[in-house]
Amino acid sequence: MLTNNLIADNSAATGSGVMVRSSKVAMTHNTIAHNLGGAGIHVEQNLPTSVVLTNTILVSHAVGIRLVSSSASLEGTLWGDGAWVNGSDWVGAVVTGTVNLWGDPLFVDPGSGDYHISAGSPARDEALDVGVDRDMDNQLRPHPDTNIPDIGADEYHLDDSRVFLPLILRNY
Repeated sequence: MLTNNLIADNSAATGSGVMVRSSKVAMTHNTIAHNLGGAGIHVEQNLPTSVVLTNTILVSHAVGIRLVSSSASLEGTLWGDGAWVNGSDWVGAVVTGTVNLWGDPLFVDPGSGDYHISAGSPARDEALDVGVDRDMDNQLRPHPDTNIPDIGADEYHLDDSRVFLPLILRNY
């Protein structure tokens, strides 16, 4: 189970954000954004397994999720629009649930690596409550003022006073 992860600004020919081969995958409250070269999520399954994504921001990829010889279930998804649109949201056997939104995620400062959502983000107060009580910054999820969780790795907090220091990893 992958929970509260930000996967952004990577590059690869296939599976530029997440590459899955013959594994059971459950991802909850993740933000997968602006990974270049391949699908944001690429899944190749040779065994009968399940791929389930819940409360995911999946934006700015050639293909949001590509499935080869497999299927996936997505619920609570924010797909990109405008500058954040995917070339295709999905390719393959994808079953989407009742919460599918399209819009600009309104990240705070993605050019500097800050993928927290801002006040007007369509991801706010739209997620399914799946029992995840903290976000990627260890802040309460859902925010006590709304009691409805946000889609993605970040839970918006109006009263935040945080300093964001991006983590940069380079592979030479």
